[in-house]
Amino acid sequence: MSRSGLAPAGTAPVRPLVEQGESVSAGQIIARDDETVGNPVLASVNGTVEDILKRGGSGPAVVIRSDGTDSCRPLAGYSAEWNNLSSDVLEKLMYLSGASGCVAGGIPTRFNSAAIGPEEVEHILLQIVPAEVFNPSISVLLEGRDVGQVAEGLAILAKIMPRAALHLVGGRKQKPLLSQTRQACLQIGLDRVHHHTLEAKYPNHREEVLVPAVLGKEFPHGYSAINLGVVILDLQALLQLRDAVAAGKPAIDRIVALAGSGFTKRPHLRLRIGTPLEQVLDQYLDRSRELRIVGNSLLTGDTLEPTAQTVDALMSALIAVPEEKQGPPLHRLHLLRRRLSGWDPTPSPAPLCPERCDRRDTGPLPDLRLHRLQSLHLPLHLENPAGAADAQR
Repeated sequence: MSRSGLAPAGTAPVRPLVEQGESVSAGQIIARDDETVGNPVLASVNGTVEDILKRGGSGPAVVIRSDGTDSCRPLAGYSAEWNNLSSDVLEKLMYLSGASGCVAGGIPTRFNSAAIGPEEVEHILLQIVPAEVFNPSISVLLEGRDVGQVAEGLAILAKIMPRAALHLVGGRKQKPLLSQTRQACLQIGLDRVHHHTLEAKYPNHREEVLVPAVLGKEFPHGYSAINLGVVILDLQALLQLRDAVAAGKPAIDRIVALAGSGFTKRPHLRLRIGTPLEQVLDQYLDRSRELRIVGNSLLTGDTLEPTAQTVDALMSALIAVPEEKQGPPLHRLHLLRRRLSGWDPTPSPAPLCPERCDRRDTGPLPDLRLHRLQSLHLPLHLENPAGAADAQR
């Protein structure tokens, strides 16, 4: 079963293009509205539309009953020789693939995918600063790839946004990768690339910090980076847009890291967007404890309701932590003191953390050993979630 939300990433709901009982293919656009700022919704599985929910615990959605096959329709017009494609075609591929919606605020195209157009973008930041306690592994994201594909993604953005300067931002340990990526960019004629190093500590990966630290620009309260002409994306989003243009692959899945002491196993999983979290977590949670599930960030992530919510286009981590019984009900402060080395208690540029973290360290740090990427066999059926099988890639 797949449940694709019609209001992705907090945008206004888009209009469904399918009806109950209709057969759909993975990669097919099932909802779209070019009149408002937003991105299309794609079917992530092959199957039949079982229901169109107008409201619910996670908002309006299209529910698809899978037929159990894993095939996916490629995008029309893609090319490995993407440099021969016009910027119009590149933008169209990014939009129709859903890749333009894999970044908060959207990646600007002529299809109203973001609040500004591509000609208004002044800076593009690829950030790989490992500032969170739980970060998806860069080595897992790059498994089976090389830095040439990272450079291709940047070059595609540069062709669409010709006024924009390109910036690579990482921590000290990412310096070799940044340097290799810059060299790969130079080899394909992309020379307007700068690389920057920030300390690998919270909140140096957030846009409120990145824009002033890297660009020296003021970040007004209430703004987002896109309002300032800045596009910030992570490695996974960059590779998704590259794959859409050069390989014809729609953005219908995410690599998600399972993290935190509430899991019995902590692999990385490749999950189809729209997969109910309940099906994902059933195999891995420690059911002997009362746990809280948090999305993406232990400090600023939302508490998730597995029975009502699904994998979305921005998900990168699922974190399971023991529920606190005493003290402030802040799951964001659990087990962080030793991980946030060099924590600065002075006011940050956004309300990111309300108290000192060293008051909350009450137990051992969770095991953060990284596992090889696993692919969860999707889609699964709600009637038999325990039948899910994962396979080593």
